[in-house]
Amino acid sequence: MSEFQYYEWQTIDRRLTAQEQRAVNGLSSHIDVTATHAQVDYSWGSFKHDPKKVLADYFDAFLYQANWGSSQLMFRFPAHLLDASAVEAYCLDDYISLERMGDYHILNIELNDEEGGDWIEPGGELSGLLPLRNAILQGDYRALYLAWLYVAHLQSEWEIDEDLLEPPLPPGLNNLDPALSNFVDFFGIDEHLIQAAAKGGASLPAGPTPKQIRSAIARLSREECDDFLFRLLQNENLVQMDLQRRVEALLGGKQTGSASAPRLFMDLLAARDEMAAAESARQTALAAQQKRQRLEALAGQSDAKWAEAARLIEMGQAKAYDEAVAILRELSDLAEYQQKTALFQSQIESLRRQYARRTALVNRLRRVGLA
Repeated sequence: MSEFQYYEWQTIDRRLTAQEQRAVNGLSSHIDVTATHAQVDYSWGSFKHDPKKVLADYFDAFLYQANWGSSQLMFRFPAHLLDASAVEAYCLDDYISLERMGDYHILNIELNDEEGGDWIEPGGELSGLLPLRNAILQGDYRALYLAWLYVAHLQSEWEIDEDLLEPPLPPGLNNLDPALSNFVDFFGIDEHLIQAAAKGGASLPAGPTPKQIRSAIARLSREECDDFLFRLLQNENLVQMDLQRRVEALLGGKQTGSASAPRLFMDLLAARDEMAAAESARQTALAAQQKRQRLEALAGQSDAKWAEAARLIEMGQAKAYDEAVAILRELSDLAEYQQKTALFQSQIESLRRQYARRTALVNRLRRVGLA
């Protein structure tokens, strides 16, 4: 299988100027560029420039995928709007990092699955992850926690750090929005591990009511109001977020993490294993119940099913043989359920002797253990 690499950048806060589009277009001979988006893929070779610098210079989000298992997601944040110390609490080794580049912070989530190698058909994944960038700016760190959870799990497959503590547990981990669900799917994060981590966590706090928002706005000074209106008319990026933060501050701040003591990651793994075992047992019990119901319904149709199998065999066609063998397998399960295996073996032996010259049928019976 040939190598395949996919690179995609996207703006969120603004559109690229014509000059910026020309600059990005000059980075590769076959890159596709618009005022909000750029993408390029390679079946041979790779992108010759630093994707992180391209992000820092022009875009707000970046996605990379390779069919050998590498995945990378990066966001660019205005440095004055990001609580860098809060984000750094979720950084882990070389997998999750925060770097200052000029007026911006670059969050880099880079995960490599050593068991990768499947073919990928990227397209649309980045757009489904874009809301995470503004969520992080607004203090919603669930994506960061999920990334940390994945990396810690990945590292535990090599060696468990018995002293590794989780970072602050953000509220709402038990109620993932579509962008977070896309994040889980994109990186393949263990659902049971998420459930174990979310257990005991806080729910998302209710947002302020319209009455509370109006009350907070009324407390803004005339100077602040004029400044926000002026910046809005100037189409300044993220002015709405600045205003939202100011309103939240007037309302007493926003809940961003759990006040409970951090848990050991190995305890989260143990809880995950318990949940996975319980779910496996539930699924096994459900399958057994469904099988019993199906066999009990089949019990009253046994003679008709034998007749149907015989009719299909008489047709002498490959598709009919397949359908007949499927019916005979059901009758075999029914015989075992009713403890009539000896009778079934006698009936199937009689059928084999009757159609011994039909090699295609006999081979099908043999493949499913009925001959």
